[in-house]
Amino acid sequence: MHNNESIYTELIERFSKSEEFLNFDIKTVKSLTGLKGGSDSLFFASLFNNNEESILIIKENESDAMLLSQSLNFYNIPNYYFPDYDTVPFTKMSPVTDIAQDRINILYKLINKEKCIIITTINAVTRKLPNRNDLKKLPIYLNVGDKLDLDNLRLTLYDLGYVIEREVAEKGTASVRGSIVDVFSVEYDNPIRIELFDEEIESIRLFNIEDGRSFKSVENIIIYPVREAIYSDSAVSEFLNNNEIEDELKDNITKRKYFAGSETLLPIFYNDLETIFDYFDYGYIFIDDALKLKNKLITIIDTIKENFNDIDNMFTIIEDIYKLYIDNNYFSEIVKKSINISPFITDIDIYKFHFEEGVSFKSRLTDFLDYVKEYREKDYLIILSTGHHDQALRFYKIMQDLSPTIITENEIEDEEKDSEDKEITDNKEINNNDNLENSENNEDNKEIILEDTNKKEEIIKDYSKNENNFYIITTQASSGFIKNDIKTIFIADWEVFGRKRKKVRKIPKVNKNLIETFVDLNVGDYAVHVNYGIGKYLGLTRKMSNGKEKDYITLEYAKGDKLYIPVEQMNFVQKYISGHGEAPKLTQLGGSAWDKIKSKAREDALATARELIKLYAIRSNIRGNVYGPDTQWQDDFEASFRYEETVDQLRAINDIKEDMESGKMMDRLVCGDVGFGKTEVAFRAVFKAIMAGKQCAILCPTTILSQQHYNNAKKRFEDFPIRIEVLNRFVTSKQTKKNKELLKTGSCDLIVGTHMLLSKDVEFKNLGLIVIDEEQRFGVKHKEALKKLRLETDVLTLSATPIPRTLNMALTGIRDISIIETPPLNRIPVKTFVTEFTEDAVVNAIERELKRDGQVFYLYNRIDTIESFALMIKKLCPKARICVAHGRMTGHQLEKIMGDFINHKYDILVSTTIIENGIDIPNANTILIDNANKLGLSELYQLRGRVGRSDREAYAYMFYPSDLALTEVAYKRLEAISEHTDLGAGFKIAMRDLEIRGAGNILGKEQSGMIYQVGYELYTQMLEEAANEYKGEIKEVTFDTVIDLKHNLFIPDSYIADSKEKISAYKLIMRSQSDEDIEYAKEFMIDKYGKLPKELEDIFDIAKLKIILKRMRILSVIEGQYNIYLKLDKLSKIDTDKLVKLINTKNSGVYFDKDNLNQLIIPVIHEKENDIEWKLEKIKNVILEIEGENYAPDTNSKNDKNINDNQEEHSKMSVAEANIKNNKNNRKRTVSRRSPKLIKVNKK
Repeated sequence: MHNNESIYTELIERFSKSEEFLNFDIKTVKSLTGLKGGSDSLFFASLFNNNEESILIIKENESDAMLLSQSLNFYNIPNYYFPDYDTVPFTKMSPVTDIAQDRINILYKLINKEKCIIITTINAVTRKLPNRNDLKKLPIYLNVGDKLDLDNLRLTLYDLGYVIEREVAEKGTASVRGSIVDVFSVEYDNPIRIELFDEEIESIRLFNIEDGRSFKSVENIIIYPVREAIYSDSAVSEFLNNNEIEDELKDNITKRKYFAGSETLLPIFYNDLETIFDYFDYGYIFIDDALKLKNKLITIIDTIKENFNDIDNMFTIIEDIYKLYIDNNYFSEIVKKSINISPFITDIDIYKFHFEEGVSFKSRLTDFLDYVKEYREKDYLIILSTGHHDQALRFYKIMQDLSPTIITENEIEDEEKDSEDKEITDNKEINNNDNLENSENNEDNKEIILEDTNKKEEIIKDYSKNENNFYIITTQASSGFIKNDIKTIFIADWEVFGRKRKKVRKIPKVNKNLIETFVDLNVGDYAVHVNYGIGKYLGLTRKMSNGKEKDYITLEYAKGDKLYIPVEQMNFVQKYISGHGEAPKLTQLGGSAWDKIKSKAREDALATARELIKLYAIRSNIRGNVYGPDTQWQDDFEASFRYEETVDQLRAINDIKEDMESGKMMDRLVCGDVGFGKTEVAFRAVFKAIMAGKQCAILCPTTILSQQHYNNAKKRFEDFPIRIEVLNRFVTSKQTKKNKELLKTGSCDLIVGTHMLLSKDVEFKNLGLIVIDEEQRFGVKHKEALKKLRLETDVLTLSATPIPRTLNMALTGIRDISIIETPPLNRIPVKTFVTEFTEDAVVNAIERELKRDGQVFYLYNRIDTIESFALMIKKLCPKARICVAHGRMTGHQLEKIMGDFINHKYDILVSTTIIENGIDIPNANTILIDNANKLGLSELYQLRGRVGRSDREAYAYMFYPSDLALTEVAYKRLEAISEHTDLGAGFKIAMRDLEIRGAGNILGKEQSGMIYQVGYELYTQMLEEAANEYKGEIKEVTFDTVIDLKHNLFIPDSYIADSKEKISAYKLIMRSQSDEDIEYAKEFMIDKYGKLPKELEDIFDIAKLKIILKRMRILSVIEGQYNIYLKLDKLSKIDTDKLVKLINTKNSGVYFDKDNLNQLIIPVIHEKENDIEWKLEKIKNVILEIEGENYAPDTNSKNDKNINDNQEEHSKMSVAEANIKNNKNNRKRTVSRRSPKLIKVNKK
């Protein structure tokens, strides 16, 4: 059985036994050359495995360093990239958290003498570091059984740079909840949960950041600081007492010890600073081209000097840059002690390796196949690195005749392997049985199929006797290489297609609990009670009622009326969200207005569902285009994709292909966040349609977006004979006329354009598929034209507006929707800063980006003054090249400016919101937004989505005027955009901004009006019920049982202090749908907060009962003064035979209520008044006793065929009828609480 380990072990062994490697003496060689292509990773892996020492490698730039690190991962070598600060020296800028944490983590690995390979850059080694002896004193060491002072721990964590938050969300954060402490230390991949018993550590556990659940116990942990520069309180006090210090610096450090740029003060607080070379005193140093790095260091130092001399701020206290940075002489001495990797022969003593660079085939697949075949026949070991399993499968299909073996990563689960093996088998069948249907209209397609068929007829050579194998592996490599003396060829898949794959960075995990609580109520939010209407949420209130203490959700209605809802009824309360930005009208309690509004909304939901189902039925009956299975070229096209597809992308692609091959008319919506890969999904559908001889169109709402799609399509389809044209205002009238003629004659395969495509003079010869991007942004007239198109051709709609899960469920079966929720593998969340506008902030942000040779968007939304604003930016950043773009420019002007910016002829693009959609420039990773307070939240989100579209850290700065008092709405918007920075935050953003465009997009404007009346969640629940009704299903989504028992019902403050967390806990418990949900919630609470208090145990028991009550559709269970009342109706799932029998059973303790015919009475025995367990058990037993057999889960009872006539009559009766009949037969029966002479019935 082969795996990655066996392959890299074989490679290392081969090279290690080669004459070149055996003759290489690391202790005497001072320089070497000949490490071409991706061979450096094999060299360092072999060196590492054959020596006891560690290795430090210095590269010129981050990109080269990270690619080497990625390649070493294939050989399973422990290696770490030590990054440079991403800040401009001597400015008020701190490195981003991830960089600071990576650096400190690596420094402790070096302090602990861990055997590893460290890869860094000349920029990173330039900056000095704290003394190792100082850093050794800082970590916190904790063991199970240790005594722990929580207050002292909290202070120490703050000193080490940890941010104390409500919940741990990322590395460098901590949370303290009662006897539970959560810490996300930089040392670990998962956060740590410490549970105390009194002052003793009872347990230490690792838990998942995604769901908050513990998964592993450990005996001890280390908590490292989160930054290099740790300033003790005593050192700060001593520093502040120095009279010579400027007031600005004193103010900054007094307000916040670790202010922006405080790392620059390292020489002030620490003596005897060291360098990374002092830390790395136990291994070998390799310098990648010493001559080049020496020259680069001169430039770096000159730039630092220039910055220092230009500054007029508090950092002049440093006095000399060499207190914080190394000089050229120091580095020259390091070079003398190191091994130089030279690109060419520099002297007679240089050691030479004989690697050749890998061959680049630039999508010439025939040449590639011939090349591999030639070296298979020469019996070479050939390794093709693909990066992921789907890519490996595609290559396997293309190259089956050459007998390759796919090697999957060790981490793949067995069941995944099984399914993938099946997929390989399926793919083999497809490969050998290419479908010739539907090719009669496409001569090119015939040629493709014939070419494939001819290949199948070639004589297949038997390679089974070869000593060496051909492996396709699923680990990404930076580049290939050839080593003839050991008969080895290593090929990176990007070399086959001529497109370099992006380096992959580790994506931070996201706390899914935070995502799930996006609809949590905040005090002041509007809320909807299903039965009482719209009110304002005032918070969680604890009140005494009948001598019992309970938590209540408090809502304020019209005229100041207040409604207190017990937490066990919280399912009736929803956060009010609508498609409008304005505040809703509060409902008046006690009136009938709310019932009328609800009734109208239900009618509207029924009409909407009916219309959608009708349209769906019409389209289902129309015969659409039938596309055959994927061709060989489809496999080639998909294999040339330079990224790894996400699971959701693959699912969407499969959904679309199933639609296209089914013969039905396709109308699918692909929904996904900004930059989540919807375009690639569409391109694959387009390619499939063109391979079947059809024309395709991509319709865009804006010129810039259409131009972007056109450019991307030209690049993506460049290796295939597909003609692509564009229709928008950038195109001349002459070219427009020509393009229309090409469409008419069928010479153009794919047209990309704006609404110009909907003009009457645009004719297609054989249109098969139209892709619509952001349909909601088209006008009414164009939407009508699109509605007509849907009945004529296949339609694929793309939307960046995420669809809420509830709406998607409501539309299941009446609308084809594919949702892409998974972010691309190398996508990193955008760091978002909301701050007052200052010139310093602007300069720092721009210089941070330009320092790494990136580009900047500056959004300025006033055309009249945009030119003067751009001049002001030029004065602040005189070295930057600046251009301006806005909507009043001609198409030609805009096209030229955008083209020049894309080609990096400019550093900064000052623009209006014209860039909101469609701009995709991976090198632009900083956006500054002027007057962000004036933009809507969804606009801010779309604008922020313009950056962060590569594997680089991206930054968004939301500026608001320094002299302006923000309105509450503007403040909430800015707060939300800074809060929701994680990938896929679009859904939460839409909810927070009360702009659920997803609902309006699919349901239309009329429905938006009804959503405004009743709130988004209630309307979608009504819509789901209506859809179920039309589909012949009876499923109530809005139903919930009311429970109100006389008992203490609250979560003690000592267990959970934060009211928002309490609401989340109540919601988790009360929304449980099964016993499994209850157990999950219970385990979660114990894990996160500690042992359950008695009050919470009771809440869980009530929730457990509620599951049964909801299943049987019991309307309410309410405890009065002496009795418990169970209210039922005609839809309650009970057996009236059993009910009558139970009531007539002696001492059953349950009675009909003769005043309320649909109600049962359970008297509460005096001594059980305060016994919640007895009450719950009694209610449960009564309910289960009368449950109808058709509704009972897993029932084994058999129907008795000998039912007498009287029982049949009962079973057809309603509860009220059974009550009346029973009362007639039992007139003397009384319900007594304390005395047989007195009936006391408390009515609620």
